[in-house]
Amino acid sequence: MTTSTPGDCFTPLVGSSPERRALDAHRAVRFDGLLQLIEEVQRRRSIEEVARAVAGRWKHCSSVQHWRLLCVFQQRCALVVAQGQAVEVSELELDQLQDFDALMWTRRLPRHLSAQGLEAERASLPSELADLRGVGLSILPVQQGLATIGIVSVLSFEKPFDNLDRKFNALVASAMATRMVAILTEQSLTRDLMQAQQQLLEQRQAAIMGRLVNGVAHELNTPLGVQIACCDALAAMVADSG
Repeated sequence: MTTSTPGDCFTPLVGSSPERRALDAHRAVRFDGLLQLIEEVQRRRSIEEVARAVAGRWKHCSSVQHWRLLCVFQQRCALVVAQGQAVEVSELELDQLQDFDALMWTRRLPRHLSAQGLEAERASLPSELADLRGVGLSILPVQQGLATIGIVSVLSFEKPFDNLDRKFNALVASAMATRMVAILTEQSLTRDLMQAQQQLLEQRQAAIMGRLVNGVAHELNTPLGVQIACCDALAAMVADSG
C-alpha cells in the first residue's frame, strides 16, 4: 500500500477508507486555497488592497468571517476590521488604540475561546467579535523573527477552530501582517525621503538667497563708498571756502 510522506496531511492516502480520502481531499483543497491567498497578498501594494483580498478569500481555507488584525511598526499602527466582505482600515498611533487592542498588544499571548468563553467575555469584545453567531474565537500574536508585529483575532461561526484551522489562520495572519508591515516600512522611508528632500531644497534656497544678498550688498557698497567719499570731500571744500 502506498502511503503519503510522514507529516504530509494534504496528500490523500491510497488504499485508505473513503472517509479518510474525502477528508484528505478536503484538506488539500483548503491548502491550495491557502497558497493562493498568500500569493495574492504578496502582490498587493496597499494595506486596503491586502485587507480586501483576505476578506474575500480567507473563507476558502478556513471558516473565518469576522476578524480583526492590528499591525504595529515603530509607534504607528494599522488596524483592519472585517465583517464578511466589509473591511475598514485605520492608521493611528500606538497610544490611540482602543482598550481591547491595547490590552491584546500588551499581553501578546495566544488565546482560544469556546462558545462558553465567548459568552463570558462578550461585553468586553469589539462588535465584530461579539457577534452572537460566534462559536469560537482565536487570538494569535504574529511573529517576524523574534519580534511581534501584530495581533489577529478571528471569529468562527460554524464550529470551534481545530488545530488545523488555527495553523491555517496563523499562516494567513502572518502573510497579511508581514505584507502590511512592509508597506508601512515603505511609507515611512518614503516620508523620510520627502522630508530630507524638502530640507535639502530649503537649504539650497537659503544658500542661493545668501549669495544673492552678498552680491547685491557688494554691488551697492562700492558706489555707496564712492558717494560717501565724494560727499566728505565736498563737505571739506565747502568748509574751507566758508
